[in-house]
Amino acid sequence: MVFLGREIYKNVFTEVIQNLQDKGLDYTAKTLDAPGVNEREYPLIFYVPSFLAPQLIIETATSIIEVLTKNNIAKRPLMFKPDTFTYLNIYRGTANIKPYIFICYWR
Repeated sequence: MVFLGREIYKNVFTEVIQNLQDKGLDYTAKTLDAPGVNEREYPLIFYVPSFLAPQLIIETATSIIEVLTKNNIAKRPLMFKPDTFTYLNIYRGTANIKPYIFICYWR
């Protein structure tokens, strides 16, 4: 998951999906149906089949970073949150733990 501004969200989301497809990494993605009007940034959300597959997570993150870099998007953290956290209602502000287990920074 990475957060992007409204003005670039749609194009970057589409490019990331294409890049993941080209590499055989397109598992599942989702976007917000009706984000709040006051939201400045929206999350790009992409899934992998298992959070126990670190190489797959690395390859997916690398593919996303390629698109962000190509679009001259400032370096932002990529966060990985397993579905288990969603099922347990672990989100920012709803739990005493961070809502992700991996975070990737790039240069």
